[in-house]
Amino acid sequence: MDQTSLPQPLWWNEPATLVGAALEMGPSNALQRFDIESASTVGGIVRLTVAGPCTPLAGFADGTAVSVRPRYFRVATNGIRDSLPNSASIRITFQGAPDDGSRAPDTAFASARTANVNALESVPGLAFVRFQVDFDLVANGSELTTGSPRPSLEFLRIPYFR
Repeated sequence: MDQTSLPQPLWWNEPATLVGAALEMGPSNALQRFDIESASTVGGIVRLTVAGPCTPLAGFADGTAVSVRPRYFRVATNGIRDSLPNSASIRITFQGAPDDGSRAPDTAFASARTANVNALESVPGLAFVRFQVDFDLVANGSELTTGSPRPSLEFLRIPYFR
């Protein structure tokens, strides 16, 4: 991919931030999605290694529509990626704090917990972010059993640009 194909300057300057994102190829009515496994910049081109159904990509012609969709978190249930049972829900909250001068969070000026990560922009001198992930395995009111599906969080990325 050349630089014009990647709208986020960070992706061009730090291609490793693409790892875990989705590469989507093809027309909108037959879109195929691949997981980006590695990324590097070589000679003015971003080189991506992908995994997923239909790899290798040799079947795609020049000029095929391509887009990159960032993923900020990924959930799996029973080993199945991007799967969350209808009975469950996830809530991710964030809290930010400035440095107290000794490289520790100043909890006196910490923000309230919020599900809106953009709200952390209002924390003066933001230096620390913590997060909490809550899984409600029976959000639909069903009974929790030993056989209830248990989702897991594979990764969480907090996009932050200064």
